[in-house]
Amino acid sequence: MKLQFTTLTNTNHTKFREVVSIYEDSFPANERQPLEIFDERVSAGKTELIVAEQNDQVMGFVVIWDFNSMANGFIDYLAVSSKFRSKGIGRQLLRFVCQKARSLGKDLIIETEYPGEGENMAERERRLQFYLNNGAFILGQVPYILPSLNNTSNTKMLLLVIPAENRQAYPGNEIKKLIKLIYSEVYQKPADDKLMLSFINQVPETVFLTKLFKS
Repeated sequence: MKLQFTTLTNTNHTKFREVVSIYEDSFPANERQPLEIFDERVSAGKTELIVAEQNDQVMGFVVIWDFNSMANGFIDYLAVSSKFRSKGIGRQLLRFVCQKARSLGKDLIIETEYPGEGENMAERERRLQFYLNNGAFILGQVPYILPSLNNTSNTKMLLLVIPAENRQAYPGNEIKKLIKLIYSEVYQKPADDKLMLSFINQVPETVFLTKLFKS
């Protein structure tokens, strides 16, 4: 399927409404930013919204943060319309973003739900395998929790990386700095956030990249 990828900045465009529909259908409420925040970040250029289209129809999208203070980008959301799943659209979106990140020399950081838990266990496993099959590695033994975005329940996650260059490990302090940046920039949490502090000191001194998930 031949796709066109475009960056959408006008949140008054009809295509943005299509993106919102996919967004609300693809992510549970506790993992979605309120629409006013989603809209404001795209409009202000804090995040880049890339849409995958064919025949002027939005089939999927990805939202990226570019952390200028670090050598990493961050995939905030990646989703495909339920009408067009299992057609390779997600793979093409991820490949497009990877090429963009590599051209800038940036590693790509991804959050994905922890497998083996929750009511959607099969879906969680498929998401993890999707990323692992498309170049991602698990940041081994790194605990991570997504703070609730609607003041309900937090979500245990895995942090993944698609490195710009071949590497086997990261210094633990670099991963701690990354987590603090995600919590600060993406989730607007203070430096002494209790949830973050509950797990960040468990990050090992050296974080190895792995394709093997260990619960």
